[in-house]
Amino acid sequence: MEESLVNPAPAGRKIPADGILLINPGEADMAVKTLAARGYARRGLFNARLIVNEARTRFVAGPAVGAPMAAMTLEHLIVLGAKRVIVYGWAGAVDHGVNCGDIVIPDKGLSGDGTSGHYLAPGDIPQPAPALSSKLEKLCRIMLPEAAVHRGAVWTNDAPYRETAALVEEYRRRGAIAVEMEFCALAAVAAFRGIELAAVFMVSDSLAGGRHESLIPEKNFRQRSRELAMGIIEASPRGFEQ
Repeated sequence: MEESLVNPAPAGRKIPADGILLINPGEADMAVKTLAARGYARRGLFNARLIVNEARTRFVAGPAVGAPMAAMTLEHLIVLGAKRVIVYGWAGAVDHGVNCGDIVIPDKGLSGDGTSGHYLAPGDIPQPAPALSSKLEKLCRIMLPEAAVHRGAVWTNDAPYRETAALVEEYRRRGAIAVEMEFCALAAVAAFRGIELAAVFMVSDSLAGGRHESLIPEKNFRQRSRELAMGIIEASPRGFEQ
């Protein structure tokens, strides 16, 4: 692939190799406040937040909503030293067997975004690091034993307000079980830059039944999501070494 004329430049001190990228502002704000109170150091990071354990065991960054922003954030993290990244966010169900409140761990991406193609050769499919995804699945099953955990393809879409019934059906036929806005771009950047990346999404809403059903306004859903985000942070990186 042709070399770019513009590349991310390192700005600031190096960060640990292992970390978590939180997609949503709610989880990112909560994590930064919680970890800052524990003595983690705040750092600057483009348009996102970055907080680092000074023992150099992990970093937490975010938010990074949408494929372009997520890709740029990951590029900057990689320049600073990130080598293994767990992504946490929300997704919408498009498969009838996936319900609100379930967990989705992608094993490949179906690109409907405009960012991932800039990092992929024609015909390439965005994929996570398999071993890291399997460890993440085990962790989620332990942390949320009552939740259904699904592995499958996710569709990355840039325009959530243009997810029509025909488009949902098209991606469901192609094997998608859920839709979100960042995974393909992040997996493409990770592969292009040679780092490991895996993702987990809590299902916040559903398009599977031909209409939109959402848990996002519900306080219990948001609390559960933040608890899962903090659980992943607490487990990483030690939890992923096992």
